[in-house]
Amino acid sequence: MVAFFMLLAFLKYREESFRAYNISKGKTIEEDLYATLGVHYTAPINEIKSAYKNLAAELHPDKNPDCEDCKEKFEAVAKAYEI
Repeated sequence: MVAFFMLLAFLKYREESFRAYNISKGKTIEEDLYATLGVHYTAPINEIKSAYKNLAAELHPDKNPDCEDCKEKFEAVAKAYEI
């Protein structure tokens, strides 16, 4: 039980140091990447992949050549999936 809490504290420390490093470099993630993909943050990887594939197929610039908004949304979905 003690080992679990020590691991949890270590992971929290690493998360905070990573966040501080990114902020110091001027890199912040303001948008909710899970919301961009339309999934809950506890979603399994296969649900995330499925959501990405569906959104990418729907918003792809080749399928929507006249839609500028679709291009921006497609890029946001691709960025969210990559991260």
